[in-house]
Amino acid sequence: MKRKIVLDSFALLAYLQNERGAGKVKRLLAAEGSRALINDINLGEVYYIIGRERKIEDADYFLEVIFPSLPRMSTDRTSGLTNRCSRLPTASAPASLPLSAAAERQR
Repeated sequence: MKRKIVLDSFALLAYLQNERGAGKVKRLLAAEGSRALINDINLGEVYYIIGRERKIEDADYFLEVIFPSLPRMSTDRTSGLTNRCSRLPTASAPASLPLSAAAERQR
């Protein structure tokens, strides 16, 4: 029986950047019969963080080359919506405003 493991964005980032917890993620991915899953929202968050901390080309490379090459990893990606949305600039909605207030401000 396959063992399904669900990763969030921080677990995947720890693995990619060899941060605290990377060893645990590596062992889980290497375990025989395991399959790691990450949902589209968390994958979009990883994409966004890489693009913000490095550059958008690095985020694209992650999504197109690195992610598909990860062992036993898959996602529920049914559309590119999350990844397209994650490219949106953050400056238009200040973090101090509640989401509803930021939406009102855009009208």
